[in-house]
Formats: sequence, C-alpha cells, structure tokens
Amino acid sequence: MIVSYQWLKSYFGNRLPPPEEVAEILTARAFEVEDVEENGTDVRFDVKILPDRAGYALSHRGIVYEISAAIKWPFVISERKAPAEQNLPSLEIIIENSQDCHRYMGRRVLNVSVEENRNKDIRDRLEAIGQRSINNIVDAANYVTLDMGQPLHAFDADKVKGRITVRRAKKGEAITTLDGKKIELSPDILIIADDEGPLAIAGIKGGVRAAVNDQTKNLILESANFGSTLIRKTSARVDIRTDASKRFENEPSPELAKIAMDEFSALIAESCPDARFGEIVDEYPTPQKPQTITISSEEISQKLGIKLGSKEIAEVLERLGIKVEFQKEKLILGIPPERLDLTIPEDIAEEVGRLVGYDKVSDKLPPKTKTKLEISKQFYWEWKIREFLVNEGFSEVMTSSFSEKGSIAIEKPLASDKSFLRENLSKNIEAALKINLVKLPLLGIPQVKVFEIGKIFPSFAEASEGEPKASEHTSLAIGIAQPKGFKGEKVNEQIRAVRDELVASLGAPVQTVCTIDDTGGIILMNGKPIGEINRLDGILELNLDVLVAVLPESKQWNVEIPRSTMASYTSFSPFPFIVRDIAFFVSSETDPKDTHRVIEKEAGKLAQRVEMFDRFEKNGKTSFAFRIVFQAGDRTLTDEEANKIMEKVSAALVKKFKAEIR
Repeated sequence: MIVSYQWLKSYFGNRLPPPEEVAEILTARAFEVEDVEENGTDVRFDVKILPDRAGYALSHRGIVYEISAAIKWPFVISERKAPAEQNLPSLEIIIENSQDCHRYMGRRVLNVSVEENRNKDIRDRLEAIGQRSINNIVDAANYVTLDMGQPLHAFDADKVKGRITVRRAKKGEAITTLDGKKIELSPDILIIADDEGPLAIAGIKGGVRAAVNDQTKNLILESANFGSTLIRKTSARVDIRTDASKRFENEPSPELAKIAMDEFSALIAESCPDARFGEIVDEYPTPQKPQTITISSEEISQKLGIKLGSKEIAEVLERLGIKVEFQKEKLILGIPPERLDLTIPEDIAEEVGRLVGYDKVSDKLPPKTKTKLEISKQFYWEWKIREFLVNEGFSEVMTSSFSEKGSIAIEKPLASDKSFLRENLSKNIEAALKINLVKLPLLGIPQVKVFEIGKIFPSFAEASEGEPKASEHTSLAIGIAQPKGFKGEKVNEQIRAVRDELVASLGAPVQTVCTIDDTGGIILMNGKPIGEINRLDGILELNLDVLVAVLPESKQWNVEIPRSTMASYTSFSPFPFIVRDIAFFVSSETDPKDTHRVIEKEAGKLAQRVEMFDRFEKNGKTSFAFRIVFQAGDRTLTDEEANKIMEKVSAALVKKFKAEIR
C-alpha cells in the first residue's frame, strides 16, 4: 500500500517523527516498509500489509493507529460537520442474502453540483499516492476509501429505477463497467441492481448506466460490507481488481460503513453547500457482536518469554484501543470492532510482543528433557534409504505434489497444470531426468541419477463409515538416465542392481518377505505387488509405507549422509549453452594437461567446462578430443561467437603443439 507522509502528518501535526524514523518504527512494530521515496514536498512509503491485519490497516488511519501505538502519542481526527437530514423521497434497500452482503447503507442527496474538486488538501493527498483527481464527488469517495479503508460508491439517482437490491446476477444479465468493459454476468456474481437490472458489480466496479457525470444533479450514496470470499472470487472471475475489491477481500469491519458514510456525506456537503441530504437507510441483518478475550499477564509472559506485569500489559493494549478490565488475576479485554484479526489469547500475546519489542526477549535454551526421545520408525528408515542412495551417487529431488491429471481435484488450483494431487512420483522423476539429461555437458557428469521420497494420492478408497477417503501413502521413486552411446550397462539393468542392493541393505526382515516376480520388474511383498520398474524409462517406484512396516524399530540414530566433496556454488544462467568438440593429433610426447590449459585460456570466460572425452594412438601420434561448453550469464550466445572462439583455440593448438586438427 502506498502511504503519504503529509497525509499521516495531518493526524499528528509536527509531532510525527521524520520519514526515515517513521519507516523504522513501522518496520519494527507493525509492517515492513519496502521503499521510501521522495515525491516533491511529500514522501511516499510502500508499506507491505499482510492479510491477517489488512482488514483495518489498508488505510491511512490504520497506519496512523499503528504509529500512535508505537510512539505513545495520540492522533487527532478533525470532525467534519455532518449535514442535517431532510425529508426526501424514501429509499428502499433489499439484501437477498446476508452472507453475501453483511450491511448496506444508502442515502439520497439532492441538488448537487458535479465539478472540479476545489479542495486542495484532498487533491494533493490523492495525487501524492498516485490517484488522479476526477471531480468533487468521486474524489470524496476515493479519499474516504483510502483514508478509512471503507470503499464507497455514488449512483446518479435519476438513472436508478425503483428499489436497490443486493442480489446474485441472473443468467443472461450483463453490465458495462465504468472503464468500458462489458461483463457477462452469472449467478455466482453479486451485483447491485434496481428494478431494471444491474447497476454495479458489488464491491468491485460500478456500471455506466447509473454513472455520475457533470450533468448529475441527484445522488444515491452507498456504503456497504460484502462477503470477502465472494468478492475475491468475483474479482478473479471478471479480471478486475480495484482499491475497493482489494479492501473487501480482506474483510473490513461492517462497523466502518456508518463512519465512512458520515464522512462521505460531510465532504459532499462542503463541496455542494446547497445539497439536501435524506435519511441514511441502514440494512444490517446481523450486526457485528462485541468481541472479548480473557487472558492473564502470566500467560502473556510465558508465551513471549519475558516477564511483564499486568499494568505494563494494560498500558500497551490500551494504546491499541483495547479496553482492559481487571478481574482477579485475569485481564478481560474488549476488542475494537475493526480488529477482526484478534480472536484468541495468542493474538493478544503477539500484539504485546510487537509493541514491547521482540528485542526484549533474551536468548535462552529450553530446559533439557528427562524423557527419552523416541526415534520415529518411518522417519528413520526414510533417512536410511536416503543414506544408501546418496552413497550410490544419487541426488534427491523434490517435485510438485500437484499434477495436470489425477483422481483428487484441487478446489483452488495454482495453475491449469496443477489441478490434481499427484498419483505417482514416476512422471515427475521422468521429467527431472529429461531436464537434467539435456544439461549433462554443462554439469560435467556422465549420467543422471535421482530419487524422491514423497506422498502420492493414487485413488479414492471406501472408508469404513462409507465416506470416500484418499488412499495416500509415501512412495519412493528412483531414476537413471544416460545419453545415447553411453558406454556401460543399460539403465534398467542398473536400476535392478540398485533395487537388489537396497533390499539387501535393509536387512533380513525385508529380504524374507520381499521378492521379485518372474519378469524381473515387479517387487512383491508377501506375494503382493508394492512396486515396479518402468521398463522403458529406467524408473523404479514402490510403496515405502508397506516396506517400512516390516522393518524393526530403531534404538539409535546412526544415519550418516555423506557430505559432497565436489559441491560448489555458481550462479545459474537462464540462457542456453552451446557445445563444441575439437579433436586433433599431436606428438606422442605431448601431455594432455598442457593442451587442456591452452584450450581453457583461449576459450576464455565463456567456457563453462573443458574436458577430454577421447584419446587414442595412431601412426606414432596421439589423438585428443575435448568438449567445450560455452554459456553466458547475461545473454544468449550465437553460433558465430562460439565459432570465432573455436577458431582461436584451433590456431593456438597448431602454433603451440603443431597440432593437426581433425
């Protein structure tokens, strides 16, 4: 959220600390300030508001509230004069479903003038955070939205026919929004409608049919509170994200609606002195109930790890607008209506901790336990299997738990190709093998050997109560891939050898019940299949839970995963690499290390790897063959660049060793 320093200053006056100090205070006590930027005579803060407190904090007053609590200095709200209510034509409001709309307030305003906003303070504050001044009515709505966090809207009353209804859209209805976008509506979208049809997409965007323009003389003001989940889904569905939708998605308190309506009305009254205001019609089916939390100072001290007295805790909480009552050893706390995030005692401990300062918590090791720790059987044997495979030259991979197809769908998938829980590990291992096989020249290894241990969800099984239940279990997948022309055993032969050695390493309990079927591919446990080798791709997958079940409990932790002596870190280049091979004859006395050094020198920094892959003797001369892998960190190399470097390499070999390039 973008916040204006001068806007904040209007609540504190000269008592507000300098911008850099404000940023430090917010970061230490409330929210991370990601950027501080000078903006003419103002300063803008980019404040990262997390979802748990966005309901009240996506506003300048929310930030002011946090600064006030941190610096122990109250802020002042300048009360605007509320316009007098007059007897105007009645306004009828209907909420069809209180779960969709928690509160809807409406008000008629007659005899307004829609014109350029003459309130310089409001114009300056809006422009300071990147908002364009539109007119006095729209600016008033935007200002209150960004100041209080309660979105508002105004309709041209003369274009509204009949009553205002908050309802789901009907099939076949459509609306053209204020930005000219035509939206086909559906029954899962909440709208504001009159007797003729849609006026606005609730909580997101108004429609052009009742839009306010410079010809507007009469208004209907709206201040409402909509279901956060519904607004979030609708915003994604119609692909429209606004300041209003962002705030409704984070569930502001419905109590804000009345305060915002009063402020909105007062601003319009200031810019339109001849305007006449009707009564506020307030449909509030289920008013928000006061929230109380009971906790003791001892509980708070224990949770934070620092000793705090009841009076000290009460002083901190009262700075947050929390009412504190003492009842013997307990604190009875009255939570402000806008703090919907405070629901359990742990929330109170967090509030006290962040304002007192987590730097006050001293380092202290937990007491030693006298209870003998038990080693998890599943955890132990999974790590013993890791130990075995790493010793055999395998690398562990961790792939996505989601896939494009499966038996168990995700209600809110991250992407179209991640709509289901994975049914096996083999497909992901296959993809990992293919990706790394292409990278072999760059990695400088002869073959790819990977494994994964993870949960899979192959199908639904019928539970004893008759409810469907996922038959999830832990699976182990092992894969090997190698380039064409690899000199050595075929991958399936290697996988079989690894399988047999793994079974042998687990000891007698497994060996006695684990067998291989006649085809040599399927692993049987007590005669039932628990795993299989994919004959085409060199991948083994088996049910690890069944395998571990027959293994004994461990009395000691004796797992030793070896540390790699070859590991080193270099930044990964996202650009493709180019491979070039060079073969040449030299005298039999020539040391290959000397030719290697010359090639590396001439190839330069773009050569990521230089290695010899072939050598033979013929007619008294020796042939060396080297492979050079080129890659840049900032661009895609061209063949022309690689060819020029190879020309330099060839010329240097000829000059230095009288080489005959093959």
